[in-house]
Amino acid sequence: MERCRKSGAFRKYAAFFFVSPVDTNIWLMALESSPDKVYRTTNYGQSWTEVMSRAFSNYGQPLEMDQNDPHVFYFTPDNGGFWKSTDDGATWNEISNNYPFRSPCDIIVMYDSSNVIFVADGITGSGQAIIFKSVNGGVNWTNVHTANSSEIPSMSNSIF
Repeated sequence: MERCRKSGAFRKYAAFFFVSPVDTNIWLMALESSPDKVYRTTNYGQSWTEVMSRAFSNYGQPLEMDQNDPHVFYFTPDNGGFWKSTDDGATWNEISNNYPFRSPCDIIVMYDSSNVIFVADGITGSGQAIIFKSVNGGVNWTNVHTANSSEIPSMSNSIF
C-alpha cells in the first residue's frame, strides 16, 4: 500500500477524503473499488451514501473542493468528462460535454477565481502528460502544457 500524496489516506482503500470546513458533519471520499465510487456522509461517518460511480485512475487525484466555495466539488473520471457538485457532493452534473480527459492526475481550482481550473492529465507509460486549463468554470478546456512524462502527479497554487 502507498499513501496518497494529497490526503495521506492509503491508496488501496481511499484515494481522497475531504471534511467540509463549513459543516464538519459532511465528509466526501473517493474510494477505489470495482467500479470506483464517491461516497458522502452527513453524520461524521456513521453512515455513507454512494453519490458517484465512475472509474478513476489509481494514480490520480480525481476529487477536489473549490477553496473559494467549499460547497462546490469537482470530479474527473478516466476517459472523459468534468463533473461538478454545488451541494457538498450530494448530486453531480457533467458540465464539459464529456471532454476527453484520458486519466486525470489532479485538479486545481485557482485561488480567488473559481472560473480558472487546471486538470493534469496523463497515462502511465504514454510519455505525454498534459495540463488543461478552463477559464469558464470547467465547461471548456485548452491544452496549456504538454510534458515528456507519463503523468503530472500533483499541482498546487496559493494566495502568494
